[in-house]
Amino acid sequence: MASRKNNDILTEILTTGGSESSHALDELSRFLQQPAVTAQSSGAWPGVISSSKKKKVTHYLAPEIIEKLKEVMPEIERLFPGGHNGRPWSRSALLETALLILVHDFEHQREYSLLAQWIQENSLLLE
Repeated sequence: MASRKNNDILTEILTTGGSESSHALDELSRFLQQPAVTAQSSGAWPGVISSSKKKKVTHYLAPEIIEKLKEVMPEIERLFPGGHNGRPWSRSALLETALLILVHDFEHQREYSLLAQWIQENSLLLE
């Protein structure tokens, strides 16, 4: 995979500190507070999905991931006190948001996406 300058906000937040991280958090905050847009076949950002259309699924997560979720929830609640779509943040809402961002990034950037880069760098861990 060819190297390129990574303009991904999430990567910047996770890999930098100080004022750069604060700026990235501000950008992410503005992005998350944008009005929802309904999904379209043109590849537009998926909008809010009605809870009546949601399906309960079971996936396994490593205990470390669950702990990280517990650790970040207070910060998410502090940064976005209005919650997710008018409801308090839950781990499900946070995971759904993260997966929407990850899938959207992959659909538009393919091999340059954060997901593809992580898989390439950690392929031995997945075996």
